[in-house]
Amino acid sequence: MTPKPDTSSPSVPDGSARTVPIPRALAVILARHKLVSRHVNDDQYVFSTCTGRPFGQQNIRRALRRAQSRARNETRSPTFPILHERDHAGRPVSIPHGVLPSMHSFRHTVASRALLAGESVDEVAFLLGHRNANVTRAVYVRELADARRRTMRRSRMVAEFADLLQS
Repeated sequence: MTPKPDTSSPSVPDGSARTVPIPRALAVILARHKLVSRHVNDDQYVFSTCTGRPFGQQNIRRALRRAQSRARNETRSPTFPILHERDHAGRPVSIPHGVLPSMHSFRHTVASRALLAGESVDEVAFLLGHRNANVTRAVYVRELADARRRTMRRSRMVAEFADLLQS
């Protein structure tokens, strides 16, 4: 079911391919998707272009932006209103970096959640493709330490004011 990485492709640099563990339920969903696609052989990608090649980053970015533009909340208002804003000339406004979720922010979220769930820094570094865990530690451990400090502060406050919260 897992296609072999095409390391000759410029979109998959040598050494960047890795096996990422996924929940069984997700594997079932992906297998069903693959069965109804045009490219059903084991050596073909689950998600691919009409020619069977892997999607490029620009294709993914464009599809994500289209989905964000169409997304609506429960009141049918745009989930990401900045995508619908226009300047005085009627052109779309420039969107500052980091305002909208991106593939990179999803990657960051997955790494943070894995660490919070108890995965080792070395394992997360490997899954992210970092050459060593120092990069991972520099980016994520401080974030986790901050979260741990916030949790401890809340716990102390709850303990200190528990009698007031009981009433």
